[in-house]
Amino acid sequence: MASKHVVPSPDAVFSSPDPFEEFLARRTPEERASILARQKQANLGYTAVRLQCLDSAGQEIRGAYASGFVRLEGGKNFLYTCWHVVSGYGAPLRLAVKHRQDRAALRVFVQLVEKRGAYEAIGGLDQLDLPLLDSTGLPLWLQEPDEQEQPDLNAIGLRVPRNVDVVKLEMPSSFAVSSLTLLREEFSSIGPLAGDRISVVGYPHGYSADGEDDLTAVVLTRNVAAGMTRQGLPHRLIVDGPGTPGMSGAPVFIWDQQGHPRLFGIYSGIIHPGTGRLQHHEYAASLGECFRLCNLCGENGPGLVASGALRRRSA
Repeated sequence: MASKHVVPSPDAVFSSPDPFEEFLARRTPEERASILARQKQANLGYTAVRLQCLDSAGQEIRGAYASGFVRLEGGKNFLYTCWHVVSGYGAPLRLAVKHRQDRAALRVFVQLVEKRGAYEAIGGLDQLDLPLLDSTGLPLWLQEPDEQEQPDLNAIGLRVPRNVDVVKLEMPSSFAVSSLTLLREEFSSIGPLAGDRISVVGYPHGYSADGEDDLTAVVLTRNVAAGMTRQGLPHRLIVDGPGTPGMSGAPVFIWDQQGHPRLFGIYSGIIHPGTGRLQHHEYAASLGECFRLCNLCGENGPGLVASGALRRRSA
């Protein structure tokens, strides 16, 4: 049986002072900042959700698992993951159009949450099947406004983002997401430099650290290997090691100078400087690809748009 973590609800109102707040009030500003940073670090494993792709018959597609995260925007919850996860055709910069994919829904696994007055009891497993296509076959997800021409995919109703491997889908308001999972912060605008530390939070090969019935993601530590120096790819970031299959769509956090993890972007996948099929012994020499999202999805960014809207605009 899954253990329960009991935490205050984010909108809770207490009739008496919260003990933790009283504890913080007795600490110096530096001590408070350190305690809150460590608390956020301890909860990083709850910030990702596990995903499984389903076909049009509602069956799980073998090996088609991924990660994602849920962010509160304008009073609504949105699931973020990668474009290649929902389409099945590879990342926009590394398309693989060999045969038609049949991806109709995402099964979203989260920590089960129960409201207990001013608190939440978190533990166990809850799931939601989120459709990817509407009744006409148009994608329901939102993606980068800029697109690249891909006649084969355009012909079946898919628009391909020019650079950024990210999508988001609105989640039903009736589906509960715990306060430890729901991200409310803005995407960080920290300019990454080579050597900066980042954390990638996800489910390698669908693996949960606390077992399948009580989700806790794995937190991988990586360092920035190359900042966003190429003018044509202003959102792309290269890190010094890859994740594993199942990590695509994972939230990426960058660590600021005060030791706080800040929501930064999304992990896309493995890249390899060579060409051809990646051999097992070459994996250690591979790199990882992430995308910074503040310039695209932040307060002053253009935001993500409906793929169907892109089709109508180009018609």
